[in-house]
Amino acid sequence: MRSVAFQLGEAKPDKVLVFTDDADFAGAVAGHAGRTPVLVATSSERVERAVEKRGIPVMRVTTPAGAGVQALEQSNALLTKALVAGLLDAGERVLAVVYGPVHATFMFNVDDLALASLRKEVAGVVAPELLEVVLQIAFEVAREGREGSHVGALFVLGDTDAAMERSRPRIINPFQGHGRQARLVFVPENHPTIKQFAQLDGATMVDAAGVVVAAGRYIQINWDVYLQGGLGGRHLAGASITKDTNSVAVVVSSSNVIRVFKGGREIYRVNAV
Repeated sequence: MRSVAFQLGEAKPDKVLVFTDDADFAGAVAGHAGRTPVLVATSSERVERAVEKRGIPVMRVTTPAGAGVQALEQSNALLTKALVAGLLDAGERVLAVVYGPVHATFMFNVDDLALASLRKEVAGVVAPELLEVVLQIAFEVAREGREGSHVGALFVLGDTDAAMERSRPRIINPFQGHGRQARLVFVPENHPTIKQFAQLDGATMVDAAGVVVAAGRYIQINWDVYLQGGLGGRHLAGASITKDTNSVAVVVSSSNVIRVFKGGREIYRVNAV
């Protein structure tokens, strides 16, 4: 705890992220932080409840804190998740405190996260705000799964007319006939329904305004795209549709890795801790 207090005094971060399954440690850091906002990430339901009672924002994750390089990678992924969820702002300096097999601290600048570069790269294709809310849904799909199992999902954003022409329905479109407001990804109350259908076979099509147009679409594969070994059909579909249309694809794998494709290639990857 001395090193945390020292870092708080010397670095003067804008916010503190605590990654731990120890409720007492999380509380102690919050006490030392004073007026500096604290965010907690934990894989423990007990710690989640205890932290929420103190009015501290908490993110539930699937994997406990690791050691060494793994802890650094986990911290980076957690900060990305927090940024997508609106818990962090551009330009903020964040002190990440990991308390698990090892005790480690890392300083991050939000602008240095890969997500900041991703926002700029997709800006000419889809609104960064749209990508971020779909990434938030993707994180939830990866964490929650379906019926206790981790499953994948594929979201295609933008250039919807062209994307629909290069795909075919696998199921009757569950979003057809519903009002615009009920299909808007920016409405949190719609997320459970979107997540449910996104985990079925096929792609979920979201237009540039953030309205879900269809789900369960099979993408026409472009065999000219190149993927690294080990990636599956959803990744091939995501790469194909973004090569053939002016769209962006977000792919959730069953191994809890989220990838973003643009122009037929992977431009971003993050582990959904």
